[in-house]
Amino acid sequence: MSYAPNYSPTVGFATEETNNVAGRSTVRTTAIDNEFANVSSSINALNTNLKVLQRDDGKPKDLLIEPYALSEQTRALVVTGGNPRGDWVVTTDYAIGDVVQHSSIAYLCHTAHSSGGAFNASFWIAISGDGAAATHAIAAAASEAAAAASESAAEAAAAAALASQNAAASSQSAASTSATNAQNSATAAAASSASASGSASSASIDAASAAASWDSFDDRYLGSKASAPSVDNDGNALAEGALYWNSTVKSMWVWNGSSWVVAGGGGGATGSPGNPVFYENDQTVTGNYTITTNRNAVTAGPITINAGVSVVIPAGSTWHVL
Repeated sequence: MSYAPNYSPTVGFATEETNNVAGRSTVRTTAIDNEFANVSSSINALNTNLKVLQRDDGKPKDLLIEPYALSEQTRALVVTGGNPRGDWVVTTDYAIGDVVQHSSIAYLCHTAHSSGGAFNASFWIAISGDGAAATHAIAAAASEAAAAASESAAEAAAAAALASQNAAASSQSAASTSATNAQNSATAAAASSASASGSASSASIDAASAAASWDSFDDRYLGSKASAPSVDNDGNALAEGALYWNSTVKSMWVWNGSSWVVAGGGGGATGSPGNPVFYENDQTVTGNYTITTNRNAVTAGPITINAGVSVVIPAGSTWHVL
């Protein structure tokens, strides 16, 4: 929905009275002009404030919603779900879960990489706005108050127009022209108010859609945890493809529908710069794990499996402990 049109009175009743225009009304023309000026001021202010919240295609303004406007639980996820790294810098290695600041916007890394000479948004998820959402929220509250005032002014203007029409009926026949003009102005004011109300409703729906999108992200990325979770952050069953950062072993894990596995299938070799020759693994199995069917696994021993923990080796698969 596009912006509501601004309202400008089309007839100056006081001017017609001053110029002694034929067929003019004998009612209080100055008061009528003042009423329509108030209606115009209120509707135009409402439209101005609406443009702070809404794009001209009916969608909410970009970067409108900031973390402070979200629930305490969601903000906690943002804070604890990453590794703060400060301002983004060039030629720097970034890991999944790192959080940086760039151009006044906070970003969460979803793909490990080494930064180049320019910021590459494809490796990051923006998790904050431009810092102006609080100002916009205040403007929205003022816009709502202006809408209520505009509605009251429109009702008063309509009542004044009706009084003008009744007075004109007892005057010369040409006075009906002024009454018609007053009625048209009141109709235009009502149409502008209705259009502005529709735009505000559209903005509210889009805000709800944005909140639902964030909840979907919250169900997929569960944040940083010391051990593997058994449910998502809402207490619901884990969705296949869900991710979490294990702060104990310092790695990203993905839920394959039945168990947690290291994202990417495991880490690569490590060593001194330019000399990756060592593959390292833990010595204790602390969580249930199922080896992928028709895949083999190898582990450097010795290995201890904690009580109550199981490792499932499907038919067609093997596990070698060296």
